[in-house]
Amino acid sequence: MRSVVQCVATRSNHRASHDRVIFAREVAVSMTTSETRPRTRSIELLLVGLLAGLALVDMALLASPSGVPAEPVRLLLAVGAFGAVAVGVALGVVGPRRYAVGAVASVPLVALYAYTGLLLPWTQFSYWLGQRGLELVLGIPFVGEPLAAALFGGFTLGETTLRTAFRYHYAVVGLGVLAALSVCVSLFRRRSAPAERSPAEDAG
Repeated sequence: MRSVVQCVATRSNHRASHDRVIFAREVAVSMTTSETRPRTRSIELLLVGLLAGLALVDMALLASPSGVPAEPVRLLLAVGAFGAVAVGVALGVVGPRRYAVGAVASVPLVALYAYTGLLLPWTQFSYWLGQRGLELVLGIPFVGEPLAAALFGGFTLGETTLRTAFRYHYAVVGLGVLAALSVCVSLFRRRSAPAERSPAEDAG
């Protein structure tokens, strides 16, 4: 008889202990999500601002190419583009994982944006960078020549290279503007949606 009572008491202690662990987990999750929401929003706004700033500066360079020395500005734009990828990954760590996936998936586009942007001033550095890129692409077996024709407009650097770089560069700028707009729309929809209530609030 005593062993049955001890067994029932042990089970009730385990159940109470299990319930306390579940409650502690729920409290920890609710505290974590409430603490990370402001951080997530501020990082989202930083990402939108960075993308919008990159697009605006790039469009200003397009409108007034001789107004500012283009090479240092293009270098800053390239660094800023990779900075946007880093902010997207940070946002994916703190908030929804889709930001990190999107940031990692955008690395080829960011590299294309940075590379073509550095080719556009057509200085000695741009020519050197274009020559290295062309040699690198031509060194790829089987697909090197068609890829060089698609990316550089041929097998030598010239006017067609600049036209091709211009097209690719501003196509990526357009995609960046669309990405910034989509983040803005998701922020607006999330803020305008009614706040979700937890089951504890509904019960109490």
